[in-house]
Amino acid sequence: MSDYGTVIAPLEVRFERLLPGPIETIWEFLVDPEKRGQWLAPGATDARPGGKMTLSFRHRDLSPHKATPPEKFRDHDEKGHEFTSDILRCEPPRL
Repeated sequence: MSDYGTVIAPLEVRFERLLPGPIETIWEFLVDPEKRGQWLAPGATDARPGGKMTLSFRHRDLSPHKATPPEKFRDHDEKGHEFTSDILRCEPPRL
């Protein structure tokens, strides 16, 4: 594993991190869209097998330092970039 993650299949990446705080708090920062938006990206979450999770990225929201995005990302600044994934397993607060 590198410092960032491990590719374990063509469309699968594994990230492992040791985080401070109780597992219930960490879980909330993964599944609560507002809390997740504080460190990654907001978006709707239906935390159950068969549910969906949406991540909505906007360049201007990636940092507290509001700066003009690089030229190649300017067209994404207003509309952002969004993707939705399927939740295959959900076993709160561990998976």
